[in-house]
Amino acid sequence: METNVTNNYSRKQESIERQVRRSNLKLFNIPMPENEYSEDLEEIVLDKISNELGINKEDIGLDTTHHGPSRTSPNPIITRV
Repeated sequence: METNVTNNYSRKQESIERQVRRSNLKLFNIPMPENEYSEDLEEIVLDKISNELGINKEDIGLDTTHHGPSRTSPNPIITRV
C-alpha cells in the first residue's frame, strides 16, 4: 500500500514539474558580459528574442530569467514567458 502511495505521489510530482517547465525557454550560446546582474540578463534575453524573431520588446513578457546549470560555458539561460 505504501509503495503505491509513493509511486502515485512521484507521478503527480513529475506531472506538475513538466507543466511548470512548458512555458520555459532555454537559450544556449548567448555571450554574457563579465559582471551582469539579473536586470542585465533579462535585457540581454529581450534583445536576443526581439532581434532574432522580430518581436517588439514591449510585446515580450518575461516572468523570470536566470542561468541554468551546465557543464559547459557559457551556462544556458532559462526564462519563463
